[in-house]
Amino acid sequence: MIKSLSNHSFTGKTGKSSLKKERDVNSIISDSVVFSSDINPEISKEALKNSFEENTKEKEIKSSLEPFKFSSIEGDINSLIKEKQKELKGLKEHLSSLEKNHELLHIWQTVETFGEELYSNHQEILKLRKKIEKVEREIRFLKLEKYTKNMTYLPEDVAKYYLNVNMDINSSELKKIGEHYTLLAETPYSPMSSEGNRVKTLENSEIWKEMNDLLDVKEKVPTEIDLSFHLIDNPAMYKKIGDAARGGHKIRILIDPGAGFTGEGYYADGSELYQCLKTLEELRKETKGTDIGIVLMKKEDIKNSMKRNLLRVGDKVITGAMDTDKFSGENVDYAMLIEGPGAKSLSERFIKDVNLSSGKTMEEIIGKDNSDLLNKGFVIDKKTGDEERRKIILKSKDFRHFLTSLLPEESQKHIESAKNTADCAERILEEYKKHGMSVDDFGTFHTSGNICLTDEKFLACLMNDSKDGLLSDEGRIKFSEKFNKYFTELNSEENMSRLKDITLPEGKEAGSQELAVANSHEELQALMVYAINSAEDFLYIPSFCLTEDMAKLLIEKKKSMDKKCKEMDIKVILEPSLINMEACLILEEAGIPVRWAILDGTGSGNDRKLASGMMVSDKIFLTGPDMSNEGLRKDIHTSVMAFFEPDIDETVEKRDEYRKSFLRLWEKETLDFFNTFHLPDSPQFYDKLAKEEYRKGLIGEVIKMIEKHEKNYASTVNNILETRDDVREEKEKLVNEGFHEGNASLMALGKFYNEQELASFKLNAEKPLLFCGEIQTE
Repeated sequence: MIKSLSNHSFTGKTGKSSLKKERDVNSIISDSVVFSSDINPEISKEALKNSFEENTKEKEIKSSLEPFKFSSIEGDINSLIKEKQKELKGLKEHLSSLEKNHELLHIWQTVETFGEELYSNHQEILKLRKKIEKVEREIRFLKLEKYTKNMTYLPEDVAKYYLNVNMDINSSELKKIGEHYTLLAETPYSPMSSEGNRVKTLENSEIWKEMNDLLDVKEKVPTEIDLSFHLIDNPAMYKKIGDAARGGHKIRILIDPGAGFTGEGYYADGSELYQCLKTLEELRKETKGTDIGIVLMKKEDIKNSMKRNLLRVGDKVITGAMDTDKFSGENVDYAMLIEGPGAKSLSERFIKDVNLSSGKTMEEIIGKDNSDLLNKGFVIDKKTGDEERRKIILKSKDFRHFLTSLLPEESQKHIESAKNTADCAERILEEYKKHGMSVDDFGTFHTSGNICLTDEKFLACLMNDSKDGLLSDEGRIKFSEKFNKYFTELNSEENMSRLKDITLPEGKEAGSQELAVANSHEELQALMVYAINSAEDFLYIPSFCLTEDMAKLLIEKKKSMDKKCKEMDIKVILEPSLINMEACLILEEAGIPVRWAILDGTGSGNDRKLASGMMVSDKIFLTGPDMSNEGLRKDIHTSVMAFFEPDIDETVEKRDEYRKSFLRLWEKETLDFFNTFHLPDSPQFYDKLAKEEYRKGLIGEVIKMIEKHEKNYASTVNNILETRDDVREEKEKLVNEGFHEGNASLMALGKFYNEQELASFKLNAEKPLLFCGEIQTE
């Protein structure tokens, strides 16, 4: 008999200690949930089915967690699962057909989208959606009953998590999540947790500044420097790494090779793979002849991202979501600077990843298909066995870099000193002519179906960042030769020897902060479930990507607190993107305040983003990449959670710093979208689906307006920097101090303009405003 833990009382360290109870491994008492694993061979399949149907009626499905009140044979459960999956497939096919008709009806009824036929179609779609949701939940109930037969214990919060997310979590994964969650709730027994850490919370501009300060190593003795990032593509960062290497410090770098070639059909986008090559080239250029070891991350699936972002210098480690590419430093983000056992734990994971990835061939790192396409120009069709030839394209900026890299070093330096993109493109053509070379030998552009042959057309395309460069066979061969050359270097005896020479931080007790470090997918999910369910007073989330599953977990949390008659302040800020639309709608409908980030543009040419995966509550604060389904179950992530201890002032202060930072963002740089749920009183909106469609259309328009506002604000920043020497000089001073260029621009404006003047810039930039479902501008 399996019974599930319930009625947890989370009160920081004290609360976790209260959960340490003696358990009977065969029977753990619960107040509310029972998963039966007793086998009753006499129960018939029909009786099982009837019992199942009785216990999964729609009124019961709506509750957060309903038990099965019958025992069953595994074969019977498997049969029911198959029946339900077959039913689900049919329902989804029917829904697809209705939705196609729905699109046609909208085309036919462009004036009145709430006509009788369309209304009838809407009602059918809504009923079918509800039925699909019910069957999906029934399948999850059945699978949970099946999985728990082989478990002695599963926490109720983990069972609820499984039932609320639409992810194909198998028995082994669920069991591990439950084990990690149980141990996490009973620290110090969790292998993820460590006490005695010193933590410095970092927000936004502070992160880039701290990374730069750390790399300005003051110690004269060789210091261990380790870097692991999804993206490293910033001239200033390359120089910092080079300066540290030339200063005699030991540097080890783990690089994400990217997703390989992307896209389908004849053209294969090689920009991510080229980004990896470019990083290798720039690092070698800056660190030649120094004690540096470099390795590319070995991933189970090349398409998954590696976001174990880490900078370690000596005994200090910075970890968070921020990358080290040209624009990441100006994004809204959160990180931690850690000293103590937590820093040692993060470095241990770094060493494991380095050892896992060292000495691998190109094919092992990027996969056979990607390797064949780069080296041979074709892949083998897995069905027919035929050669499938494809052409490689590069984004314009990468194509410019590629063409530049084929020139002599003196020409490369001349091109790199160009003032802007247009100047860079002109210099490339000039240098090719100067050396008697032809750019057409290595690649060209397609525009309106025609190949650009004239210098004028080629130059226009080369200046245009929206045009993709098309590599010729000779260009592909050059790309291949460069990549193979670096793989030879990466697998050289010298580089391999350096990668084996990594010393861990001492990991001595440095403070009073307790941390939990999650690396595996099961650990990440356990950490996230704990972060949400331990909160009691408030829970704030600024997120680049929030899935519908995550939104449902927040809604369940709100419902559970409402049942206890406890008020809880949940707030969510989302990056304005269509990927967050569904989460926005269901959070809003559930009464959870949600806003879109509307960030001040910096004039850098970048779309400044809310790149965070942070959570802060009255019990914890957590940093790491976004918690999308891919992030939790596919990508290679690390998240760190700090526990709030009410009797330790240091932990209270750190939590409150994150809380204040979130509330500043909430008040200063967000757009209140909540009132879109309250639409005008019109017959058009008596239809629930019509209302949903209107709101989705509204979201799409608002996202476009936010993008326009940010670009307008960026233009204002640029104009000021171009016309006011004092502002420009202040910006340059801040950049020299280690701040990112984008944040330095905003900080410089803040010195010379008061809040009222800065607010007027926002108004002039046409900041969108929502009122009763209508879009206006302030």
